[in-house]
Amino acid sequence: MQDIGAAYTGTDRAACKFLLRCKLLWLARQIEAGTRADVFVSADEDWMDYLQTRKLIDPKTRHDILMNRLVLIAPATSDIKLKIAPHFALAAALGKERLATGDPGPYR
Repeated sequence: MQDIGAAYTGTDRAACKFLLRCKLLWLARQIEAGTRADVFVSADEDWMDYLQTRKLIDPKTRHDILMNRLVLIAPATSDIKLKIAPHFALAAALGKERLATGDPGPYR
């Protein structure tokens, strides 16, 4: 992102300001309140739909390139091969090992 901003600024345009790791609710509400944004990148389709429904983003310029996903991480020494799909055998793959989880969103 920083490289893209530097390239944009290098074309005699105003410097880019990045708001990374902000709550999507805050960003969407800022756009809704009239704050100008040349680019809005979000992995949350609901917030993109929220802005598009209110005609705050041009649907012709919307490109769905990111998404939220479930990711499983195992030690490099693990030989488990597991495909994440509906009803996949997570408990069997874990055996007696532990599973740590987190809640990445939604930020509303």
